[in-house]
Amino acid sequence: MYVADGIVYASELCNELSVKKVKILDEMYMIVEFSTGEQRILDATVLLKYPVYQKIQDWEVFSSVTVDDGVLTWLDGEIDIGTTMLYNLSLPYEVEHLA
Repeated sequence: MYVADGIVYASELCNELSVKKVKILDEMYMIVEFSTGEQRILDATVLLKYPVYQKIQDWEVFSSVTVDDGVLTWLDGEIDIGTTMLYNLSLPYEVEHLA
């Protein structure tokens, strides 16, 4: 647990991991590129078990995702996801090149 800007966070502070890019693939699926250069795919339906993420079921909200200071956010920061949680819920994504 840590406090930043007067807000208490339940996760651990992780300075070295941040989000660089995000690309929506389909409804509730996205590819996230982390500061490590690793790309991972997230099936965001796993977030829906948490009440705070219910609004991302709406395509307009989900597709409006942005990267703000290394964190994925929706609705101008009303909803966000910590990078450690995002990393742990996502799966490695590797593109195979056809010969």
